[in-house]
Amino acid sequence: MTDYGIKVSQPGYDVKTATPSQLVFSSKYQTLKIHSQGSGTVTHSGGRIATINHNLGYIPQFLVHLSLPSQATYYIAPINSPGLKGEVFAYADASNLYVEATDDFGWYYSYTAGEQNNYGREDGSGYYNGRFWLGEYSTYGEQKGALRFNSVAISRGATVLEANIVCTINGRLGSTTIPLDVWGIDEDNTSDFGSSPFGRSKTTATKSESVSGSIGAGEIWEFGITTMAQEIVNRGSWNSGNHMGFIMESKNNTPNSLIDSDYDDLGSSNYLKYRLNNNLADYKYTIFLGEIKYG
Repeated sequence: MTDYGIKVSQPGYDVKTATPSQLVFSSKYQTLKIHSQGSGTVTHSGGRIATINHNLGYIPQFLVHLSLPSQATYYIAPINSPGLKGEVFAYADASNLYVEATDDFGWYYSYTAGEQNNYGREDGSGYYNGRFWLGEYSTYGEQKGALRFNSVAISRGATVLEANIVCTINGRLGSTTIPLDVWGIDEDNTSDFGSSPFGRSKTTATKSESVSGSIGAGEIWEFGITTMAQEIVNRGSWNSGNHMGFIMESKNNTPNSLIDSDYDDLGSSNYLKYRLNNNLADYKYTIFLGEIKYG
């Protein structure tokens, strides 16, 4: 007899007559062998990537399960989440397995998305709904701007790890760096800018900021407002889903340098991005000895 091998059947089946699907193991078929297993967390402070060394010298077969923080459900990579952009995914080379979050994963977004959520003032010509100006120019005078972001999903008293305003510069005059000061509007649920918002109460928290002279039309200007956002959500009557506003005022003596930014209906020109968790995703991995072959 030349037919040699090993078979192990599932409980309740005769190993001599069991079909392949009724077997736990058969030496007739190839079976993946485990090289290593483990778990961990992808974090923002850790560079948004976890690197697991396997040192096999070839690209191994692998399996990665992912879960969002504080959730008990695991999914096979990649993973994304409703309300969040981007994803967490896994890949391998001949030395390591990587579990990585894209740059936009873990950030929440709130948009202006309306003419009365963007506001500007020219000392020389008056007020404008729908766009803001910053800087100072001989024919226009010193500028102010304000932005109001809709439905900010931060619970009262929650820790804001990071919050940034992102603006698309629609036009620029001159190339001198523009210094300015930024405040939050110190209100629980600031109303739209149907009239000038510059008389509204400002947060105690403030920040000196600047627009680099190298930022031109069509480019992005992003700056942090974490302490101001934190002060607003710490207010006793703040609720998740309220609207949040910010005021930007140019400093004196910035001649011949000016930027403007217009609203759009989708809100993609000017928006608020914020993150509340350092942990982005928990992972469990299995690396097998089998090689992924290609070509």
